[in-house]
Amino acid sequence: DFIDTHAWALNAIARVSVTLQAGGTDWFMKPPKALIITLLPYDPQAVAVPWETRRTPTFKVKRHDFVVISDELPGLLGTAEEWHRHAPIRAEQDEMLRSAAPDRYVGVLPVCFRVEGIEHVDVIRQYPRYRRPSHVPEPVVGDLDKTRLIRDAFLFFAGSINSYFPLRADPANSQVGVPGHMVRNRGARSWQALFTNWREYRRGTHGGLDEVLDCLRTKLRPDVLMDIALASECI
Repeated sequence: DFIDTHAWALNAIARVSVTLQAGGTDWFMKPPKALIITLLPYDPQAVAVPWETRRTPTFKVKRHDFVVISDELPGLLGTAEEWHRHAPIRAEQDEMLRSAAPDRYVGVLPVCFRVEGIEHVDVIRQYPRYRRPSHVPEPVVGDLDKTRLIRDAFLFFAGSINSYFPLRADPANSQVGVPGHMVRNRGARSWQALFTNWREYRRGTHGGLDEVLDCLRTKLRPDVLMDIALASECI
C-alpha cells in the first residue's frame, strides 16, 4: 500500500538518483547496481485535517545508497541461489523492454526498500531506465546549477512521501507530479488532487507541501523543477 500510494515519487527518486551519478544511466549498468532506499517506520496517528479522515505515512525516506548487485543484492534477497533462480524471468523482462525501445532502453534498476530495524522483509521493485531520446535536447537551465536543481528535485520527491502529499502524473505532462491526499469513502481509499495545475498552488493548501518547498534552494516553480530534472536523464 505504501509503495502503491507513492509509486510516482518512488520512480522519480530512482530516475534522479541515477542522473546525479557522474556516469548517469551507463554508470548504473557497469557493473549492474541496485538502489537501496532505507525507510524509517512512522507511527500512523490520526491527523486532524479539513477533508475526510486520512492517516500519516507509515514510513519516511531516511537515505538511499547504490550497491553493486553481484556484491550485495543476493544477500538482501535471502540467498544468492534465490537471486540466480529468478535470472530467467529477469532476462525475459529485459528482452521485452529492449525490443519495445531498442534505441533508448538501458536496463532495469532494482530498487530495494529496507525498513530500518526490521530484517528479512526487504521489498524489491524493478524500474526500467531509458536514455533521453537523441532528438530531444538537454534541458536549458541557464545560470542555475544543474546538480543543485536535480538535488532539489530529489528532496521534493522524498518530501512528498515524508510530508504525505502523494504525487500523481499530470495528465498534460507525465514528467510533472501533481500533489494530493488519500481520502476514505465508504471504506475505500482513493487519491484526490490538492489542485490540478501548479499555477493554482497557494500557500496554506497543505502545510507539509509549504515546508518542503521552503527547503528548496532553486526556487523554481515545482512543475518546472520536475520537468527539467526528469528530462535530464543522461545519454
